Amino acid sequence: MLMKTNKWMILLLLVFCRCTNDLTPRKEGLDDEYEPIQYDDRITLSCGECFPIVSDRYEFVVPGTEEEWLKIINAGGDLYTISQLPNDVLTSISTPGLIDALIHAPAFIGFFIHAVDVTQHGWHNHYNFFNSAGEFFRRNDAGNALVAYYKLVNFDCISNEIELQVLPKPVMVLSSSIEYAKLVGLESLFTKQEVLDNMNREKKKEAVDYILKSYKFNNYHSEFRISLMVFIMLADQYEPIVQYVKAHVEEFDCISKGFFKPSDPDVWNIMVSYANNFINDKI
Repeated sequence: MLMKTNKWMILLLLVFCRCTNDLTPRKEGLDDEYEPIQYDDRITLSCGECFPIVSDRYEFVVPGTEEEWLKIINAGGDLYTISQLPNDVLTSISTPGLIDALIHAPAFIGFFIHAVDVTQHGWHNHYNFFNSAGEFFRRNDAGNALVAYYKLVNFDCISNEIELQVLPKPVMVLSSSIEYAKLVGLESLFTKQEVLDNMNREKKKEAVDYILKSYKFNNYHSEFRISLMVFIMLADQYEPIVQYVKAHVEEFDCISKGFFKPSDPDVWNIMVSYANNFINDKI
């Protein structure tokens, strides 16, 4: 059964590799945020097809045929083995480069495919399998790098990719594209305390501002984005959110799992209002 599972996973990845090579034209997105970003005197982030291109990005060597994959598996290796950064790269690559290496690691979306779990708790556990994530959480500029990287995500590309695929057993059904899975894993980084601790108030406001723009821009993934903004505002101890959470404990219990499912539909508008006030310093 394990070999059959690996075989289907291999075939699925090969299909994904072929599909994601098709270019999606970039449409006008969120304001003028797609201008290249000079992160520091060495590193530049520029527009890619769906995700940014970091000037020191790491390219994983991924086998291209089923036979090559089976050779790795038979030798005791797996997707996680080839998803680690070499030690010399791990310590020298930029922080945006670590983010890029993490979400493009061959095993990164395997978790999403099998578990279809978009909760921050699940992703937090998943990050532990990648040395790029461990190094990223130790960097003092983790928050700054995440905001810069996120601002160059091409949501046009990702939203166009969402589709329902019925696959052979044991994979069964995949409800989103490989790029969408990467987006969920990327956005879940905003819920890691190590990242939030390295963001000052202005950077948190910048993060909420852009997440709010992406929330308004897309008609999917909205519940999760509300949770992201609440996480960031709570980390900043923004008083209106703190007081609201204290008064609605049961309502917010699900936030620890990355979902925000209010019983009162108007809570969506309330959270958006808080986010707007947070951005504009209206307390």
